[in-house]
Amino acid sequence: MQLLEDRRFYVYVYLDPRKPGKYVYGEYEFDYEPFYVGKGYGNRKNDHLVESGRNFKKGNQCKLNKIRKIQRVIKEDPIIIEYAKWLTEEESIYKYEIPMINNIGRIDKGMGPLTNLTDGGQGLSGWVPTDDTVKKMRDSSKIRWDNPKNREHARLKTLETFERLHIIDWTGKISREYWKDENNRKEQSIRMSIVYGKSENRKIQSEKAKNAWKNKEYRQQQIERLKKYRPSEETKKKISIATARDNNPRARIVVVNGIFFGSIISAADFENITGASMNYKIRNELFPDYRYATETEIREWREKNIENKEGRSI
Repeated sequence: MQLLEDRRFYVYVYLDPRKPGKYVYGEYEFDYEPFYVGKGYGNRKNDHLVESGRNFKKGNQCKLNKIRKIQRVIKEDPIIIEYAKWLTEEESIYKYEIPMINNIGRIDKGMGPLTNLTDGGQGLSGWVPTDDTVKKMRDSSKIRWDNPKNREHARLKTLETFERLHIIDWTGKISREYWKDENNRKEQSIRMSIVYGKSENRKIQSEKAKNAWKNKEYRQQQIERLKKYRPSEETKKKISIATARDNNPRARIVVVNGIFFGSIISAADFENITGASMNYKIRNELFPDYRYATETEIREWREKNIENKEGRSI
């Protein structure tokens, strides 16, 4: 798991869709003119689109104005490619980001088309703000977000950007189109395993949740939110399958390390873990020994009449 923890970074490049062609910079080649190189993890590559939509007045205005102009002229977002993935932070900086910026060249130095304002490697890595800086940032943010108009403007602009990226739709639900892509599902699965795969990370999240629930106002907000939630019939069916016992016809046959179980719950009981944890392992490719049985295996298993809660090898 330490390997995954170290390799959550990727290097991304923003390309100008108005300028197709063959752009070669040493060992780097692009089908459109590049104008920004960055590194990060999670959804970092899309943050600049969100910033441009919110009309940020601070930061790299050269980059943001370039994005806005592309959106205004051709009614499309810039092309974003992930040039390299699953890197350590050091690899993303020294093996890709810095060499790429140096080879392609920065526009402010008259050396190339990149709107980067540094030669790479700075970002937030290694930067520890002073207490005074933290206080100024907190006070500035509080003043801005105390204004209801600013909050609503930011919310609408964020939703608008995310909808274009097929991440969420206007209702705030995860976009079906986004999750139809197998690569997106695989990527999110691995990223979740990075966050929650280590016990210290789970402990941190647990403490955060406990502290939040100590707040009476927060508890009431969550209760009201849950009252509004009504699962769809499809969701109810999935829950029924995931929590079904062996005698339930909806239950799916599970194979764990070659042992067959009549349901997810039976397998979870045998492993002494929760049903949710068992369901996560079955759906995660990091656990190849946890899976649903195939139709052929199910037929053979039933023919041999070996169904029982404790499970037996077929």
